[in-house]
Amino acid sequence: ALYEGKPFSEWKACGRCGFVHQNPRPTLEALQDFYSTGQYHPPTLPGDTGQYLEFARWYFTEKIDYAVAHAGPSPGRVLEIGCGLGGARSLIQELGWATLGIEPDSAQARFATHTLGLAGVRQGLVDASLSLDPKVDLVFSNHAFEHFADLDSVIQGVSRVLKPGGHIFTAVPTYFSNRS
Repeated sequence: ALYEGKPFSEWKACGRCGFVHQNPRPTLEALQDFYSTGQYHPPTLPGDTGQYLEFARWYFTEKIDYAVAHAGPSPGRVLEIGCGLGGARSLIQELGWATLGIEPDSAQARFATHTLGLAGVRQGLVDASLSLDPKVDLVFSNHAFEHFADLDSVIQGVSRVLKPGGHIFTAVPTYFSNRS
C-alpha cells in the first residue's frame, strides 16, 4: 500500500511557500518498490536519443544555468538526485562539470548508463546514509523532492555529501507560479 491503504494520495500546497507535496507520504519501503518496479514512469523509453537530448536542452537549460552560476566560478562535481534518463547530467557535463546521479527507477537508470553512456548512476533512493567520496560542490534536483518519504533524512544525506560552502538546487512544483 503506497499511501497508507488509500488508493492514491492528495497533493497539498504549503500556504507559505507553495511547495507541493504528497499527503499522506508513502513509506520509504513503498517508494522503493514503486520506483524500482517501474510503476511511476511509462514503460517505454525514448527511441530517438537525439530528440530526447533536444527536449532535455529545452527543459533543463535555464535551471542548469541558474544552478551552476550560483554554485561557483569553476566547474566541480555535481550529484543529481532523481537523474531520470540523464538529460540534465549530460548538459551539466557539457559545461565541464563531473557528474554523478541517483535514480530510483531501474529502467531510467539503465537508459542513462547504457544509452547515454553516463557513468556513476546509482539506482535507489536517497536517505541519511548517503555517502560520496570525494564530496560534491552542487546537488541538483528537478522535481524529485516532492516525492520523498522523509525529507529530513534526505537533507541529512545531502548535507553529508556537500563540500563546505556547497550548494543545493532543487526545482519543485508550486501552485503560486507556472514556473517551478
